[in-house]
Amino acid sequence: MFDYRFVDFSGNGQTGTTLSTGDQFYIEISTDCGQNFTTILNINSTNHITSNLLRRISLPLDDYAGQAIVVRFRATWSSGDYYLDIDNINIKRCPASFDVTADVTGASSSTAQNGIATVIPGAGVAPYTYEWSDGQSSATAILLGVGTYTVTITDAVGCQDVVEVEVDIAVGTDDIADQIGQIDVMPNPTTGLTQLNVAFRSAVDARIQVINLLGQPLMQAFERNVTSAQYQLDLSQYANGIYLVQIAVDNEVKTAKLVKMD
Repeated sequence: MFDYRFVDFSGNGQTGTTLSTGDQFYIEISTDCGQNFTTILNINSTNHITSNLLRRISLPLDDYAGQAIVVRFRATWSSGDYYLDIDNINIKRCPASFDVTADVTGASSSTAQNGIATVIPGAGVAPYTYEWSDGQSSATAILLGVGTYTVTITDAVGCQDVVEVEVDIAVGTDDIADQIGQIDVMPNPTTGLTQLNVAFRSAVDARIQVINLLGQPLMQAFERNVTSAQYQLDLSQYANGIYLVQIAVDNEVKTAKLVKMD
């Protein structure tokens, strides 16, 4: 990957140069320590875009994987007075994988379409783009039924990883919870404001928190001798993504996922 431009000698680089027939710019690769070179791109009057702005070129090097290479930039001049500027030369190697972590909330039944899955790359170069097998295009896919989904993640330099995500039926926790009863978060996903309703099986002292995936608390409240509570949660100032609503009573903790999507 590199940037280049042709600009006229006069005008302090403010005017792009239109190339003549004989003006050529070659990108070449050698696999024998510079003894011989192969041209992988030739920029000339037929494919050069006249501009005073740097143009970014990305070239795949898959054919040279595992080899030591020499990259040469070579130009020939035909006519006119101009500068050839070359900048930001980078050779990126794609990682074997993006070390993706998947955070999945299962669907409520075998026919429900309310599962949520978020993929979090641990390698590659941000920003990323996402392409799910059901057509969704963000890190978090919503309204998922039970089944297997694939997501193709592409990073800023074109490297890709394909990950499978399994959505199962969510396992209920009401039957094993001692003191924390029903937790309702609506709407979910939310564009900012959502309502949290919590019911307890008896009067308890409770801590209610909203935390991000790094474990940092964004909001919290403490209640004493409470059997139910209602809160309006405001995520409008936070980025899109998954947040955790956490209810703690003594040593018991119950968590619900909350998705912020504009």
